[in-house]
Amino acid sequence: MPPNSSLIPMPKSYVVPGGRFREGYYWDTYFTMLGLQEAGREDLVDNMLDNFAYLIDTIGHIPNGNRTYYVSRSQPPFFSYMVELAAQKEGGRVYQKYLPQLRRKYSYWMQGTNALQPGGAVRNVVMLPDKTVLNRYWDERDTPRDKSYTEGVNTAMQVTDRPANEVYRDLRAAAESGWDFSSRWFGDNQMLATIRTTSIIPVDLNSLMFHLETTIAIGCGEARNFGCVGEFVGRAAKRAIAINKYLWNKNGYYGDFATTATSTGSSGSRATIRRRRCFIRCSRARRGRIGRTRLQIPSKPCC
Repeated sequence: MPPNSSLIPMPKSYVVPGGRFREGYYWDTYFTMLGLQEAGREDLVDNMLDNFAYLIDTIGHIPNGNRTYYVSRSQPPFFSYMVELAAQKEGGRVYQKYLPQLRRKYSYWMQGTNALQPGGAVRNVVMLPDKTVLNRYWDERDTPRDKSYTEGVNTAMQVTDRPANEVYRDLRAAAESGWDFSSRWFGDNQMLATIRTTSIIPVDLNSLMFHLETTIAIGCGEARNFGCVGEFVGRAAKRAIAINKYLWNKNGYYGDFATTATSTGSSGSRATIRRRRCFIRCSRARRGRIGRTRLQIPSKPCC
């Protein structure tokens, strides 16, 4: 690796998008892994899982990409889906193997929960007035992004009703979402300068967090840690209730929830999940058992 490179080295071989990209990206990797598994390259699937486990152990989370300038944020948490993908071929031991990293990854996304007050937000967590806790996209830094410095400054200069650092953080949070940039984050659904990413509770992120919670419960079951099973079954059930309450739209789909009047929430992006697609595979989850504990999911409008 060249001296002073921004690339974060990883111990095993991995696949990058190609073209101008010479680093791996977090959520892109899951879809790459789908193709690798179909092509019979389970060795590379395992390598990339091990690399992400390494990043969690050394950095504390999986960054947006393995570059130093991406460390201040993550991306949609697909690590649990990657573990599930490998387990489909290699068996339940995979859940137990990566259980420590699954739990650390969960802790990263839930940092600050204990300090929350109703109506407040800390890092990636939001507490609504009724004390419901859900997640949002966020970034530790509130400065222009390294690779888009001029564009960020130009966008902030168009905003007169709030500080530039808030605009920079919302731009960075949109980058964490992987939807950089979509009108789902814009206050007026049209102009980038109205971006309000941190004021929106996204349906995709919270669905992924539900999957992470249930995957941890499965891993704890494999480890015969039934106290942990009960804890994460409970966390997943609470999140399902919250998703049904706040992210279900009366028009018949799941969508984003805006926490402020200046944010619109999603009314028709590809992140919306219609009834027929079941955001959490509800019927399957209700029938299944994780360890010795039944996962009870309210059946409201899931399926």
